[in-house]
Amino acid sequence: SSMPSISSPSSSAPNSAGVGVRLGNRMSRRKDTESKTKSSSVSSASSASVITKKERKAAAHEKALRQAWSPFIYLPPTQSGREILVGNSRSLDTSSKSRLDRRTLYGELLLEWNHQSPSSRKFLQPRASQSLQAALSLATQPKWRKSFPQASIIAINDVDDTSTLAMQETIAMALAHSLGCGFVVLDDSILAAVRDNLRSNPNVDDREGSLDGRPSALLKSLLSMASKGKFGNNDKSTADEEELQKGSIASIMRQELSVGLDDPFDDRAVASYKDMMQWEKIQQ
Repeated sequence: SSMPSISSPSSSAPNSAGVGVRLGNRMSRRKDTESKTKSSSVSSASSASVITKKERKAAAHEKALRQAWSPFIYLPPTQSGREILVGNSRSLDTSSKSRLDRRTLYGELLLEWNHQSPSSRKFLQPRASQSLQAALSLATQPKWRKSFPQASIIAINDVDDTSTLAMQETIAMALAHSLGCGFVVLDDSILAAVRDNLRSNPNVDDREGSLDGRPSALLKSLLSMASKGKFGNNDKSTADEEELQKGSIASIMRQELSVGLDDPFDDRAVASYKDMMQWEKIQQ
């Protein structure tokens, strides 16, 4: 009798083993992919947190720089301030005839250069006035600055040999404000004060020695923030922050009264200082 044929397991074993191996490989690859995805997401999250920390530190440093520079930057008057100045132009003209100080000279020049003065009296020679306006107007043009090989200097002391330093500073400030520009005096004492303000700021962490107080670095920060409009009256980035201390003509007048550069017993000097303080306060 013939023996029953027995199917050899070798014919089916390779197929079943192959399927098992393929399934195992797929599961392993899936786990590897999930592991890589998780590790990449963790690394992305950690890098994002690092970037956030760097951005937070940079924002705090810029805020400290803005606070350090702001007391020395004199912004042009707001629209409401200009309207008040025009409304009181006749009173200002009368005051300037009896006593010429920072407030009256500044106001009269601003009205004169904006063609809003009620008086035909001029505080500068027409040629000198036109030269100053033309020079500053050109200096505010970016294309002109790039094409010019070096910085231009406007010599205020050439206007009048008898002008005092306070007069020159007031003329320069009124000239800048007449074109809507801010004004800042740059000298060793101002740079030292900015550096001290920056280092005494509690929000500045200089444990890593990252604070650069060199004049070149301070000037670079000033120009960078000014080009971004960080000192403007309508800067949205500072709307939710504390009020920045800004440059004040009244503060200069008060200091001059306190050290005797102006007569503290002169009622007109004290009244002029109070009028300037009130005018600046309205614009805040």
